[in-house]
Amino acid sequence: MQAWEAGLLDLNAPVQEYLPWFQVRSPHAAPITSHHLLSHSAGLVYSSDASPDPRGVVWSLRDLEVGFAPGERFYYSEPGYQ
Repeated sequence: MQAWEAGLLDLNAPVQEYLPWFQVRSPHAAPITSHHLLSHSAGLVYSSDASPDPRGVVWSLRDLEVGFAPGERFYYSEPGYQ
């Protein structure tokens, strides 16, 4: 939120504008935004403690597909914060 307050982050811009390597398979047209990740509405229904490094957990999301369209509903997702 400090980056948003400083004007460095648009919460409604696709996450890939800031993290080009961030990939999650989705059949939906709407991209995942920072707002979706912070409000647990990105469609990420996966969580794993398999990696001690949060970057590994986030990287593993590229092998999965979202469970619902971004913004459609709430589902707590630790990888969204990671």
